[in-house]
Amino acid sequence: MKWSSAALLVLLVALLAPGPASARVMQTGIADDAVLLGGGREADDAVDDWRAMGVDVARIQVSWGRIAPSPTATKPPPGFQAANPDDPGYNWGVIDAAMGRLARVGIKPMLMIDGPPPLWASGNPARRIPRYRPSAPAFANFATAVARRYGASVQDYILWNEPNLPLWIRPQADCGKHRCTPVAPNVYRAMVNAAYPAIHAVDGDARVLIGALAPAGGDLKSANANTRPLEFLRGLGCVDVTLKPVRTGGCRGFKPALADGIAYHPHSTRHAPSQPYAHPDNADLGSLHKVEHLLDQLQARRRLQGATRPLGLWLDEYAYQTNPPDKLRGVSPGAQDRYLQQAAYIAWHDPRVVMFGQYLWQDEPAAGGKLYTGWQSGLHFADGEPKPALANFDDPIWVDFHDHVVWGQVRPGGIHTVVVQRRIAGGATNWETLATVTTDTDGSWQIAENPIAFATYRSIAEDGRTSAQMVAVPPGAATADDTPGDTTADDALVARRSVGAVAGPFVPRSFAGFSMEYWAVPSYLGQTRPNPIFARLVRTLGGGGNGAPAIRIGGNSTDDTWWNPTGVPRPPDVVNDLGPPWMNALGAWTAQTHTPMLLGLNLARRDPLNDAAFAQAAMRAIPPGLLAALEIGNEPDLYAEPRTFRVRKQLVRRGQRRATGYQYSDYLGELQAVRSAVEGSTPGAPLAAGGFASASWEDNEDNLLSFPGPRPLGFSAHTYPIHGCDRNPHRKAESFARALLGSSAVATPTARMAQLAAVASAHGSTFRVSETNSANCGGVHGASDALASALWGTDMLFSLADAGVRGVNFHTFTGALYAPVEFGTSKGHFAGFVHPLFYAMMLFDRATPSGARLLPAGPNPATASLKTWATVDPAGTRRVVVINKNPAKTRRVVLRVPGGGAAGRVQRLVGPSITATSGVTLAGQSYGNATTDGRLRGKLRNERVARRGGAFRVDMPPASAALVTIPQG
Repeated sequence: MKWSSAALLVLLVALLAPGPASARVMQTGIADDAVLLGGGREADDAVDDWRAMGVDVARIQVSWGRIAPSPTATKPPPGFQAANPDDPGYNWGVIDAAMGRLARVGIKPMLMIDGPPPLWASGNPARRIPRYRPSAPAFANFATAVARRYGASVQDYILWNEPNLPLWIRPQADCGKHRCTPVAPNVYRAMVNAAYPAIHAVDGDARVLIGALAPAGGDLKSANANTRPLEFLRGLGCVDVTLKPVRTGGCRGFKPALADGIAYHPHSTRHAPSQPYAHPDNADLGSLHKVEHLLDQLQARRRLQGATRPLGLWLDEYAYQTNPPDKLRGVSPGAQDRYLQQAAYIAWHDPRVVMFGQYLWQDEPAAGGKLYTGWQSGLHFADGEPKPALANFDDPIWVDFHDHVVWGQVRPGGIHTVVVQRRIAGGATNWETLATVTTDTDGSWQIAENPIAFATYRSIAEDGRTSAQMVAVPPGAATADDTPGDTTADDALVARRSVGAVAGPFVPRSFAGFSMEYWAVPSYLGQTRPNPIFARLVRTLGGGGNGAPAIRIGGNSTDDTWWNPTGVPRPPDVVNDLGPPWMNALGAWTAQTHTPMLLGLNLARRDPLNDAAFAQAAMRAIPPGLLAALEIGNEPDLYAEPRTFRVRKQLVRRGQRRATGYQYSDYLGELQAVRSAVEGSTPGAPLAAGGFASASWEDNEDNLLSFPGPRPLGFSAHTYPIHGCDRNPHRKAESFARALLGSSAVATPTARMAQLAAVASAHGSTFRVSETNSANCGGVHGASDALASALWGTDMLFSLADAGVRGVNFHTFTGALYAPVEFGTSKGHFAGFVHPLFYAMMLFDRATPSGARLLPAGPNPATASLKTWATVDPAGTRRVVVINKNPAKTRRVVLRVPGGGAAGRVQRLVGPSITATSGVTLAGQSYGNATTDGRLRGKLRNERVARRGGAFRVDMPPASAALVTIPQG
């Protein structure tokens, strides 16, 4: 065998052998002087958190003018020894305290020796501008003092901060009549060449970094314009745009700047991390190669003298400001989270990046108005509330389509074992394990993977820590309008969406259903025989073959209802007296309509035997297979809190059912008593627990489902996006409607429900959102009973199906503002009043016929105003639902549907406005103001849409939804 072939074989074996992900090691940094130098408990807690989250290095700004004496004087104090850190004029106290905090937790300090200088150290104190041409000899003295004081604890020093901005060095340019010439690079080069040897003279182990440039500037049209970073670097090397030496002006007697490394601030502002700045002399993270190339050219031409070749990069600042609060430069908190994870991968992937630093732990206060001063790029808001990015700072993950890898990191670093998993589509799809890998010493790992578009990836470390669930968005699919919460981008007139080819889980049968109070049952289901109007409406919802809607009977009335088969006087705590006639009517309804039933059992009365008798009667009356669950209690986490609210003219009261101090442990004992009684008398009865109103008790789900029994308990939860109780009576309906269509009305509750669904699945249990609607306490007029509720409801149903929820019940009762349908009299006849939310249920059911499976479609950010959902049925027909929540702008959707035919049809859900309570239609049809037979009226309207250029183009009017049906190609 030839030597070259043998060497190649050894190399291949080494590359393919199992072991650490790679030899790439990158430090994680952070910078927040307001927190760290502010001291006190806040600083102590912050550095503890930093260490726990894997921060290796913390940058500290050692501001010359704050430490040196007499910062506003034109001369230093008599006898002041500037190079002596022990001179009594220096005030090191704040820096000393910060160094001590970092030493306590083992985080390495990085010192940025920066300005502004004291006035007496400026180039001309008479100008009264401290930043004016800082004195190089004076700066060297200060740097010497810093290195002497802290050299034993510090290796890395950065000389100055963003010298290409007039905030730090003035002037940036000398301007004549026709042109401006950069001058700040010459001033900075003198400062560097004075301070670099001064630091090394007293700290032989020092690593001195220069640059720390801001990533963008403008045309030099004035003395104090921002200089573009590459223009500044050319000026630092005294070369022109062709890299030919400049020997005039400040470049006379040129001596190259000295550096052990380069610091740089590649902020991407509102660009994605991979998106380069357009101007050739600006450079963000996506165009970092331009900086590296210029540095290499300067070194090769001896216009920059480096301790290594090539020079390494320390990215000591990188961040995204968020909106809220910064409406000018901020991205949404969700986009910040995704972008920071992508940026960590890009930085790690660049072998020259030695350290990558997050800029700010906590937002600086924003002035508001048109200024939005300060930086709002922290992992916490200014009030201390965490942003989504905080949860994933210590375990970033990214999917790279270009290099066909999935990458991640476990922080703090070290050798970890990580399981990498993928889920094709939808929260109900099982996670599949792709690989088990061992991380490198910095906690990084990567695996080869040909990414599946819109699949979800995650990693699980050996301690159970789970990374973010990263959706793989193909290059080109994520356009500017996909930035969540970015109102300018999210309102772009044209949006491109793609439907994936790999189907996810089946949409559960009878998914979209109703929830109603016990006292409202006769109005909906009928008193002695089934309500024919509601029966017709139910058959319409089940027309696609995926099952009739499930009906849950419960709510507040669960815990004031009992089973009374013999007609004895009811106790004072009972309002609803149920006997055989009621149960017979329920059985007749179920036998005719085949609606799966969920019935609430009274937990508040502490009468397990009555609950067991009721369960027995229900099992006998309801046809086999149609009793979906017996829910034990309703919102027991609120038993100690009475509530009274008014809906229209109706006063609704829920009494205090337990003494103050009632806890989960108390509930658990009561739950077990009912469970034992029912299971003992009615084996096989399907029981469900939970039904919690808020997140306060939901962390106990794992505990609750862990208790043994003859069959798993089901679990349910309730959620309402808008708090309608005790609302401000002067708040306008449109405000509530806009809130219902806002970024959090679906995304926030769905995230919570997805977690609960995952826990239930791990126990072999089912999870249902058994009570939800647009706003609690009966709803809000102009939102809950308006077009806004239909758009919200459609998105909510798909979001919850995607999250792994097994069913959703919209709560209702006669007179409720959020009722999908209610009953009364119209012109002397019994009639049904169908409200906009019912049209959302119809649209969902048309999109999810029998055997339908979810298809990935996207990009589909949870908080976006344009949402896209897709399914495929056994015949291969694709159905895509597009929802435009923007109340003012028409959007054109360019929709790519692989596997679909050349033409399709569109059915639209529209209405006059987001607050419209009438005039809502689906495919041109409606139930009008009242219906006496439950039949749709009007001509069915199907629009034809044809594929052009490989895509379907659908115009979406403001506040509308559409069902696009495309047969198999």
